[in-house]
Parts: sequence; C-alpha cells; structure tokens
Amino acid sequence: PKSAVQTTKTRSGLGRCRHFFWLGVVFDAVGVVVLFTGVFADLFFYDLLLYLGSIIIFLSLLWWVFWYTGNIEMPPEE
Repeated sequence: PKSAVQTTKTRSGLGRCRHFFWLGVVFDAVGVVVLFTGVFADLFFYDLLLYLGSIIIFLSLLWWVFWYTGNIEMPPEE
C-alpha cells in the first residue's frame, strides 16, 4: 500500500477538489467582467451591473471555501 507521503507527491497542485477551484475562477472572472462593464460602459443600467458583479464575486467565496476545506488533510492517527 502507498504511504501518505507517496500519495501527497502524486497529487496535482490544485488538490482533490478541482471542480470547486474552477467554479471559483469562473465566478471571479464573470464577476469582474460584469463589474467592469458597469463601471466603464455608458449604459442606462450600469448600477445593476455594479451590484450584480459584486454579488457574483461575493458568491465565488463560497466555491473558494469549499475548495480550501476539501483540501485540508488530517493526519492518519487522528
């Protein structure tokens, strides 16, 4: 059987929860695009885009917390 050290060495840099990582990246990217569109575009509904972009970026924190907590490793003896 593999030891914990061998298992840790074979993992990628993103950890075990890659889907949460990519959801966080996508939500951040979409939120920034929507937010900057509201800031720099001369639109009638710019305030909607400002709030929506901020909310999307805030919701991305959920995915980042899931990704972080999914990668916490406990020692085998605990």
